[in-house]
Amino acid sequence: MPMAPTTRLSDGGSRILFATHTSRAIGGAHVDTSETFSKIERRCLVTGEVRDIESLVRFVIGPDSVLVPDVEGKLPGRGFWVTAESIVLDQGVNKGHLKRALGRANAPDVVVPENLSELVSSLLARRCHWLFGLARRAGHVVLGFEKVRQVLASGRARLLVLASESGTNGDKLRRVAVNSDQSVGVIDFFDVLALAPVFGRVNWAYAAVRTSGFAERLLVDAERLVGFTTTKVGVQPTPIKINKVVR
Repeated sequence: MPMAPTTRLSDGGSRILFATHTSRAIGGAHVDTSETFSKIERRCLVTGEVRDIESLVRFVIGPDSVLVPDVEGKLPGRGFWVTAESIVLDQGVNKGHLKRALGRANAPDVVVPENLSELVSSLLARRCHWLFGLARRAGHVVLGFEKVRQVLASGRARLLVLASESGTNGDKLRRVAVNSDQSVGVIDFFDVLALAPVFGRVNWAYAAVRTSGFAERLLVDAERLVGFTTTKVGVQPTPIKINKVVR
């Protein structure tokens, strides 16, 4: 699907980066959120631009000789990196960049699916849901207007999550986030139904994720997810706003 250009999330300071294959492979039962990792850069196969891998999507050759997205960065084999934007990935598919790269890797018979952007979007959305669930089970998620307001005011929140239907009360919490001593990212593109099973509450509208590796990973993966929507991402020290409904 078409997409407007996006910009990088930035909080103006240091960030826990899950940048190595080991650190980004958090699909297992244990997630180490205490370690800070160095940035790793790779060249986008389509644009030729060198970028941090947190703004790229990795692809590998699957066992059935089909190119598959590796959004968690843990699958074995040689990786091919593409900027996390649907417009770039679609160009790589439609103009043959991916196919030529596979030829140079002695894998000319690998199938490049035409629906890669849709597949990446689905996988990233599922990954964000999963990370929210992990953060909740680890006790890092706070729900409810007053509890969210308190944790924001205390400076212990890293991420404010507003349902797309949050309305004027959501705006009030956004102002609290702006005045917080800590840089707070704001994600407001999921609707209530999308995250109700994750948060265990049908009528949730406001949530906060305390400062943790989960929150940092969610900011990175939410940015990548937005790259496969039609929204623009504004970069502000506090808060970071992402505003697209994902169902």
